[in-house]
Amino acid sequence: MYGFGGDESAAGEPQVQDTAVAPKFYRDYMDKVSGQLKALQERNDALEAVQRQTQVAEALKAKGYAPQAAGLFTGDPTKLDDWLGANGAALAKTGTEGAEQGQEGVQGTPQTVISPESQAALQQMAAAGQGGATSLSGDDQVAARLKAAQTEDEFNAILREQGNRYV
Repeated sequence: MYGFGGDESAAGEPQVQDTAVAPKFYRDYMDKVSGQLKALQERNDALEAVQRQTQVAEALKAKGYAPQAAGLFTGDPTKLDDWLGANGAALAKTGTEGAEQGQEGVQGTPQTVISPESQAALQQMAAAGQGGATSLSGDDQVAARLKAAQTEDEFNAILREQGNRYV
């Protein structure tokens, strides 16, 4: 009567209906809502993945790496620095950041120190080698270039290109 009894408290609580005995319209509505909820969850997951990918790409770009490498990272964006510590050497750096820091433009591709004149001479020698003469080996090409050098500066430049640190 007043709600103080033990039996009445159980009767006053709402009863959870079993969906197998629920009316058909209720089951149909719950199926529809469940489908909508699942579609929203999938869409949310996709949007979160795109947002994470964008965050990683921006972070990589800010650190001087090519933003295309964001597809390789699948972890939490806050753990990017740890991942870069382990895998950063294998990623290509962008030209602008590397040049500002005094590093190579693209990691793994050394910048050339060969002068345009020497490059032209190498092309001429390569073309001459294809014209019927046998092509020279690397050491023979260097020796031919050293013999063809007309000034001491040109001679020293060829030696520096070959890694001589005493010139």
